[in-house]
Amino acid sequence: MTANVAKYWADYQDQKNCSDSKENLESYIETVLEAIKNERTFQRKTRRSKMDGIFQETIEWINNNQSATNQEFVDKFKDLDQLISPILQRASENTNDIVEEEEVDI
Repeated sequence: MTANVAKYWADYQDQKNCSDSKENLESYIETVLEAIKNERTFQRKTRRSKMDGIFQETIEWINNNQSATNQEFVDKFKDLDQLISPILQRASENTNDIVEEEEVDI
């Protein structure tokens, strides 16, 4: 009986970890989309459409891979972060340039 309990507990932990990883991925997408929603820097169509495309692909992947493993969700999160972080970094640098230019004009 102890072996069965241990097996069920391990299965439960795997499912919970997988669910948590999926939720982290979805939350990351929602958080970044909300953050850039009204951000002036992201109103440029090329940058915004690139990010929208990346997020749409990821959302489709989530929808098509409901039975993905925890590691697959973790890997997808890492892949998404590697794609999005440089865009956010460049946008942040551009925002700083815009703010500095506006301060000079005043």
